[in-house]
Amino acid sequence: MMALSRPACLPRSATQSYVMAVDPRNTSRRCPACGLTTRENRPAQDTFHCVGCGHQAHADTVGAVNVLRAGPGRAGPARRDAQAA
Repeated sequence: MMALSRPACLPRSATQSYVMAVDPRNTSRRCPACGLTTRENRPAQDTFHCVGCGHQAHADTVGAVNVLRAGPGRAGPARRDAQAA
């Protein structure tokens, strides 16, 4: 878990939304379709291609989707690592 110097959830008074710290590790390696997390899902800097289910997207898009899903109350595919595949 990463260390935070301030609270993990900070209210934004104008919109009543929250800013939340999310651990960014493996967010661009985790498949948003099947949940497989492995280094092989990133064949190039800007490319994501899941070796488990074949899902393809830009690596930044994959990372952004996974960061969004890491927030409270967000659902996504079950996470699995390469050893479980």
